[in-house]
Amino acid sequence: MEKNYISKRERNIFGLAGLGQNMAYGMMSSFLLTFYTDILFADAIWIISVIMIIARVWDAVNDLIMGSIVDRTRTKWGKCRPYLLAAPVPIAVFTILIFVAPDLPLAGRVAYAMFTYIMWGMLYTIADVPFWALPSTMTANAKERANLLSFARIINGVGAALPILIMELFKTKDGYTRQSYLYSAIAMAVVGCSLYLLAFFYCKERIKPPEEKERLVDNIKLIKQNKPLISVIYLGVLCFGRYIINMFLIYASRDLLIGAPDKISMLLLSFVIAFGSFLGMIAMPSLFKKFNYKQIAIGAGSISLVFQVMLFVAVLASGYNYFMVLPFLFLSGIPFGVYNTLTFAIIGDSVDYMEWKTGKRTEGLGFACQTFINKMGAAISTGLIPLLLLVIGYTAPEYRSATYEIPRLGLLIIFALVPGVSMALSTIPMYSYDFVGSVKERALAELEQIRRAENRIIAD
Repeated sequence: MEKNYISKRERNIFGLAGLGQNMAYGMMSSFLLTFYTDILFADAIWIISVIMIIARVWDAVNDLIMGSIVDRTRTKWGKCRPYLLAAPVPIAVFTILIFVAPDLPLAGRVAYAMFTYIMWGMLYTIADVPFWALPSTMTANAKERANLLSFARIINGVGAALPILIMELFKTKDGYTRQSYLYSAIAMAVVGCSLYLLAFFYCKERIKPPEEKERLVDNIKLIKQNKPLISVIYLGVLCFGRYIINMFLIYASRDLLIGAPDKISMLLLSFVIAFGSFLGMIAMPSLFKKFNYKQIAIGAGSISLVFQVMLFVAVLASGYNYFMVLPFLFLSGIPFGVYNTLTFAIIGDSVDYMEWKTGKRTEGLGFACQTFINKMGAAISTGLIPLLLLVIGYTAPEYRSATYEIPRLGLLIIFALVPGVSMALSTIPMYSYDFVGSVKERALAELEQIRRAENRIIAD
């Protein structure tokens, strides 16, 4: 029988810290784009793509640097936990600053947005990479690690939904105002980052890293030797479309769909897709028992394309009826939830694979690649959406004329078909994924022997 290392209390605290982490991130991922298009840069939507692409690409590259720094860290608290003490408070400060809308000329607003957004991304990276690397140091049991990550991703998803609820509380008769964004950001920053700190105080690292430290450049070069990691990087970047739906919910509820309830239109859409995603995530422990990661990835990506086409056809055939979208949006969320957990599980395996092949254990670099692919996917989405909005003739509400016609077909294509094609493309790299079955079992058995022989497992 395999030994378990993590107590139920420690598991719950890690999940609660993940909830707090995603409260701040959820505010950014769900509302930053509309804050920019409707408030800060309503008079120059084109500039948003430039800001987003520059900031997100640098942020993604910064993840790899941070991952290597984590792998070189040796302290009395371990290699991951020190960063979970240092970063949450600065993250909270910049989460608030980002949603301040200064009354400046365009050049001043661009400079302000670039500074606050890039600083937020760098600070978030300092905590995000070690946070998701932490489970690989908490247990030597791969199944326990996968279950911990699955549980944490479920709770993490709840954190992402909370900003949507809070935004509804601050919504006025004029919709989402400058104050709506700012007050919501303050609430998410203060509460979320306070919970985030719990991971430092109550979680324990149990697997010691090898004493040898790699140079930063050499550590990054290790990526090309890690076939599972290469596969999941391609998968994660290609499935960028899953971010589009959440980023697009305001546009969908306000501009695309007809007959939406006034007060809860976006909240209801968010709840439906979040519920589908939640079911996808809670199904993962059962799926892990029946299928390997390769089978799950290919199945989820293929099913996602089918669901997105169904969503497109149903909304178009109903004349853009708001209530028609709900069941199909629920279905769309299921494979998104599967991917939200699956990529983390594959990254965990890639850390074991690297140690098995090279003797080097690189949790920091491995989970930096996880945050790298998340941010690259978000970079593609946030850079692409403003360009697509311009192509279809979208105009911010403040600048619409009396004769303006909303380009609903174009909005529907962005909302439904672009994510579906993206998810289908993401399955391609997984056809060559081979760290499954007997190969994986042999690797884990050999690693267990090596770690015990080198006394690198810390007993409670």
